[in-house]
Formats: sequence, structure tokens, C-alpha cells
Amino acid sequence: MTDITDLINATHREIGERKIEGYPATGTVLLRRAYDTTAEDLWEAVTTPSRLERWFLPVTGDLRPGGTYQIEGNAGGEILECDPPRLLRLSWVYGDMASHLEARISSKDGQAVLELEHGGLADGHFEGVGGGWDPALWALDQYLRGVLPEDLGDRMRAGDIPEEVQEIFARTAQEWHEVAVAAGKEGLLGPGSPADS
Repeated sequence: MTDITDLINATHREIGERKIEGYPATGTVLLRRAYDTTAEDLWEAVTTPSRLERWFLPVTGDLRPGGTYQIEGNAGGEILECDPPRLLRLSWVYGDMASHLEARISSKDGQAVLELEHGGLADGHFEGVGGGWDPALWALDQYLRGVLPEDLGDRMRAGDIPEEVQEIFARTAQEWHEVAVAAGKEGLLGPGSPADS
């Protein structure tokens, strides 16, 4: 596998603010990562249930604009806009937290670029949301390269998290803490954050 530092540095992380209609909170996390594939292939990898299940989680529902989706053991919501292969907008409801997810795909220098913006977040949710997406984008990279172990998703759902993945979780949590400090959001991270260590 590639050096973990290279894997961590391959993702751009940012905390910002943007008003999204229908959501009172304005906090956003933004992740950007380039992949060695085409925009069309990346679109299929992030929107096709059989491919999503390989690197993320099983997804079911009425997968069309206006339809709803459910991620197994995670969030669900409505598909607000779908413009293949460049834009997917969703409402994102996880427990009692309603937010907004936008995935934008473009091409640059022979690679496909995924920009994932999760918005409508209240202070205190940045690390958890950003830190949740970061390992998923790593897994997507490994999947697209053909090196993601076939059984990784099943192992992780069973609580058998490989040491390398545990390190990615820990390192990306630290990265999000540093991004929060740089954005003036220190002290807003939840319990168990690197700031509490």
C-alpha cells in the first residue's frame, strides 16, 4: 500500500460557512481529492449501489431525483438533484441532525476530482462529519485502484478494523482538528477530539 502520509495528504480539507436554503446552520466541511480515473467512472463509483457497497455502505431506495435513499446503519434522505456525471445533491438525515450533501465531479490533468461538501452543520459537528468522510474517500481511492480488500467492508461492519484503517481514522481526526483550529473553530469539537487528549 501507499505510505499513509501520502494517503492523508491526498485530500484537501476545509471548514467554511455557506447558507443553504432550508438549513439554519451555515457550517460546512469540504473535502477534495483527485482519482486516477475518468469523471464517468468516478460518477458510477459514487452513485451505483453495487459499487458503493464495495467501498462505502449498502444503499437502498428510490434512487432518482425526488426519490429517497437509505444508507445501511447510517443516514438517509431525499435526492434533490442529479446531473451525471458532475453533480449530486442530497438531503442528509442522521438521527436528529438534518444537513445537506453535495458531490461535484470534474476532470483535471487526466484525473477525476471529487469535491464533497457537507453543509448545514452546526458548530461542534465539523470533526465528526469531516472525519467520517475522510476514510470513505481513502476507501474509494483504494477501490478505484483495485487494492481494496474484498472483505474490508464486512470486517469493519463486524468491528474488525484493520490496524492501517485505525491509523487512517486517527490521523484524519488529527487533520480535522488542525483544520478546525486554523478556521478559528477550536474548542467547538466534540468530546474525544484530539483537543481533549
